[in-house]
Amino acid sequence: IRKGNPHIVGLLGREEEGLLRAAGFEDADDGDALECCAGAGAACTAGAGEEEDNKQACAARVPLAVIEVLGVAEATHLALRRALVEGDAPGRGALRCQDTAISMALECALLDHVGQRSADCAEAEKKRRRLAEVEDVRSPDRWREVLVSQGGEFVLDGGSLEAWLDSDADHRTLAHDLLELQTAAMRWYGTGARCHCERWREHVLDPIPSAAAAPEQESSESSARERGSKASSAEFLRQLFEDELRLLREALFAFPEQAGASPALFRESASKGADRAGGDGGSEADCGNGSAGLAECSFVAVAAPERWVISSTVLAVE
Repeated sequence: IRKGNPHIVGLLGREEEGLLRAAGFEDADDGDALECCAGAGAACTAGAGEEEDNKQACAARVPLAVIEVLGVAEATHLALRRALVEGDAPGRGALRCQDTAISMALECALLDHVGQRSADCAEAEKKRRRLAEVEDVRSPDRWREVLVSQGGEFVLDGGSLEAWLDSDADHRTLAHDLLELQTAAMRWYGTGARCHCERWREHVLDPIPSAAAAPEQESSESSARERGSKASSAEFLRQLFEDELRLLREALFAFPEQAGASPALFRESASKGADRAGGDGGSEADCGNGSAGLAECSFVAVAAPERWVISSTVLAVE
């Protein structure tokens, strides 16, 4: 930007010039222009062979700095204009930041702007993390760490299930979506949801023979043939994951049969766990644990409190 530009010359030597420099504008080599080549006021310098990389780095930094400064300037401008229109200024056309009403208007406007920017940045960061996680799930090298972080240690069985996940990125995406929903269900609905999810995980591993299992461990030839056909079928595993994902979505997001009640799917799981707590032990006992599991998954009807009536008598005092 040439300093002699009629739109710029009136800004030099004033607070507006400070805003330009905060946005990354620096004096050009000839001294007659301002160059925007850096963010946050840091000059961009390039050595031999680094010019192209330097330009790309500057292009990535400058817009954010400019947007931030322009956003603050716009919020300030709107606050001052509103104060002028509403007559908060002591005299028409005279706005001074030292005036109490003006300073309060500016402070509120800037705090609102910063708060909104913070919320926007948090949302953008959340989306960025989500995209990075999705990319890692589809990566043939990094998907195991992501699924384990979602509580999916059981999928790393060293057998057919892990091989099925390793064979296709869509399989891993499906498993990741299901693990996320199972984690949310267990966080929201406690024991009942945990019982259901643990029972399903045992079921998904049951028809898949371990890589270390020997053929003679099967009870019969027909049973081995049936289990082997299921384990080798990618369609079988895909359908198993899709059915569970659909079931959980219906349980979590469908309109409840009773307002405030946990899904029937989890209440039934907790009830089954309580019934089998004394017999099987293990995870079933942990799921049931007597009536404690039901308490987390069911709302108990509570009688409405009695209304108290307060009466008073007014006495005349001589």
